Amino acid sequence: MHKLKTLVSLSSKSETADFVFVYILEAHATDEWFITGNPVTVAQHKTLSERIIAAKRLYDMRVPFLVTVDKMSNHGCVKYAAWPERIYVILDGEIQMIGDRRPGNLPLDQLREYLETFEAKQQD
Repeated sequence: MHKLKTLVSLSSKSETADFVFVYILEAHATDEWFITGNPVTVAQHKTLSERIIAAKRLYDMRVPFLVTVDKMSNHGCVKYAAWPERIYVILDGEIQMIGDRRPGNLPLDQLREYLETFEAKQQD
């Protein structure tokens, strides 16, 4: 939850970036990799409808950016090595930054630094 709050904060401070959240596999599904004490209790999605319902929780939490879902083939997840989470910056159809992949680390500091540097260059 802390990571999501930080991501929301970054999105609200950025004047130049559009944030998109692509909901993929459930990382800690109750029927696979569940972690005791995890506030999210969702079984792994078996249909696209189930995945969409799970993603709607982000809207219920008032996430202020576009939330979309990966297909059940998990094509986006595989192509972008997104499991369990990953950050990409894409500008004009080109990947500009790929977030560091250390286990359990969503590189929000790396994203913050990228956005600050990019926005500073835009002001020059």
